[in-house]
Amino acid sequence: MQRPIDIPTVIKTDPSSFEDYTLDGPGYPGLRWKPITFDLKTSRGSYYFHMLPGSVTKPHTHPNYEEFYVIEGEAIESDGRVLKTGDFVSFKPGSYHNTRTEIGCLMIVFEWAPA
Repeated sequence: MQRPIDIPTVIKTDPSSFEDYTLDGPGYPGLRWKPITFDLKTSRGSYYFHMLPGSVTKPHTHPNYEEFYVIEGEAIESDGRVLKTGDFVSFKPGSYHNTRTEIGCLMIVFEWAPA
C-alpha cells in the first residue's frame, strides 16, 4: 500500500498578520512576530520576526541555539555588526546580545537545541 502524500503547512510572510511580540514579556514597541512551529513550553521552534524602524530588543541570554536569516531590511547587533538581506546568524547557547534596526528588518528565527 502506498503512503499518502503529506500536505505541508504554508505560512505567509505578510507582516500585517503578525502579532505584537510578547515572547519575552511586555515592553517591546515596534517588534512583531508570527509563530510557525515555536512551542512556548520548550522555547524551541521557528517564527517570523518583524522589527519596525527604530526598534530594539532588550539584551538577553539564550538557553539554546538562536539562528536567524534576514529576509529583508537591516539589523544591527550589539557588537556593531550590520546584518543585511541574505545574512544568516547563529548564536550558541549562553550567548548574550541584543538587536536593533534603523530602517526595519524582517527575519525568520530558529530556536533549537541538539538532540
